[in-house]
Amino acid sequence: MAIRLPRFLAPRAPREREDGDGRLRSWEWPLAALVSLLAVLWLGHAPLDTPYWWDAAAVYVPGSQWVRDNAFAAVPGVFPSLLGRGHTTLFYVITAGAFSLFGDAPAVGHAVVLIFSVMTLVYTYALGTLLFGRLAGLAAATLTGVAPLYLTISSMVLPEIPLTAFTMACLYEWARGRHLGAMVFGVLVVLTKETGLACACAILGATVLWSWKARQVAWRPLLAAGLAPMVVLGAFFVWQRVAEGWWVLPFHAELFEQEHDYFWSGVHTFSSMALADGRAVALFAALLVGGLRLWQSRETFGAYVPSPGAPPRWAVVAALGLVFLAYQVFFTKMWFLQRYALPAHPCLAILLGAALLPRVWEEAKAYAAVGALAVLATAGFAVERAEAGDDYASGETTFRYLHMVEAHREIFAVLEARADAPLILSSWPLSSELRDPSLGWVERPYEVVGVTGYLDGTDEIQRGRPIEAIVSAHGIGDHDDLVRVAEELGMRRTRRAAVGGAVVDLFEP
Repeated sequence: MAIRLPRFLAPRAPREREDGDGRLRSWEWPLAALVSLLAVLWLGHAPLDTPYWWDAAAVYVPGSQWVRDNAFAAVPGVFPSLLGRGHTTLFYVITAGAFSLFGDAPAVGHAVVLIFSVMTLVYTYALGTLLFGRLAGLAAATLTGVAPLYLTISSMVLPEIPLTAFTMACLYEWARGRHLGAMVFGVLVVLTKETGLACACAILGATVLWSWKARQVAWRPLLAAGLAPMVVLGAFFVWQRVAEGWWVLPFHAELFEQEHDYFWSGVHTFSSMALADGRAVALFAALLVGGLRLWQSRETFGAYVPSPGAPPRWAVVAALGLVFLAYQVFFTKMWFLQRYALPAHPCLAILLGAALLPRVWEEAKAYAAVGALAVLATAGFAVERAEAGDDYASGETTFRYLHMVEAHREIFAVLEARADAPLILSSWPLSSELRDPSLGWVERPYEVVGVTGYLDGTDEIQRGRPIEAIVSAHGIGDHDDLVRVAEELGMRRTRRAAVGGAVVDLFEP
């Protein structure tokens, strides 16, 4: 016996989709960019003058400064591996170009990445709109942009935001059948970071499925967006092998070979991409409501007319799913920070937007209301989580790290007020922040003795001089060792900066 749903849940017959319905009009691109920029700034974006922090301060900013100062020679065998970390180097070149034009102040580096943050949201909206309509595109951009992880690193000088922007641009160009654009962006993806190979693999896999179903090989997209980026990345690795003697950085190779519990690693990876910060709400609603609509009608997502030479919609959906799967599989095996898998987030967001607010639901008010409610609930939960947790270190998951930034600045202001420049004992990252004024923390450089070198006698900075100050951050670096040394030297705590749970101490004689 067939089960009949209430009439208000049954949508009207979907409208016929005219060719080009899902393409953004020329005026929509700048409008989408402006809205994205304002949304990111309004939702709690870190101030552009925030000093460079953590990996940005330790690796990417010094690396970009080196590239700027050495004729942009960001190539294996020339670019120091300590700064390049064996990654492809386009991000360093882009940032170095900005530094050469505008200087290397924190506002410059943050603004560069902010541009790519806006680009990510625009292309996420454009691809979602192309496939499933403007409501779905808006839902996808919203689910991507409100995530605390995305907002937190949306201006940090880290490669993951540009990597995500180029990934979404490549997928969009491929979905439009613009093979040259797809190839260009696909190459930019792998030159930004080697994990961007997931995009090329996904397009290659989806194109093979498309060709198999059509009984005709789609050579142009296969070669342009699938194989060309792989060839370029392969050439980089060969160059690195010849110049450095290794294919990938030995440290990264050791991390990849480490044995661990793959089940729980997979759960952690999936949770960070699909469930964290309210995304579980959108995922559950998409499975429930989208599944109900699929069972009810084959016209759930509306008609779709691809551009000439472009893949069918199901192939693009397959590519989005394969990007997510590639990051899931790789980081189940590899050591994992949440930002590493950022390109998978907008891919999943587009699929969620398709289930929650596809084009035909403009005539199905009840379903549209449920979908919109799920998106708003997810967004509300994400915004609420923007300063949650206790990540005072890398700061990649919430804005809580800004509390530690303010605590550092408060202590550094005390040191800056002194007429002399004391010899300081500390640990990373405070040591880097105090030594290099270009990172935005201090006006003058300080000599800093690392606590590890101090304790094992390998430090060459002190040279018999007495330690005049000790700076220690709770929960970061070697706090306990620094406190113990302060006691041994008879120092007392003269200042404590406590901001939102982040604590930094200054010890002096």
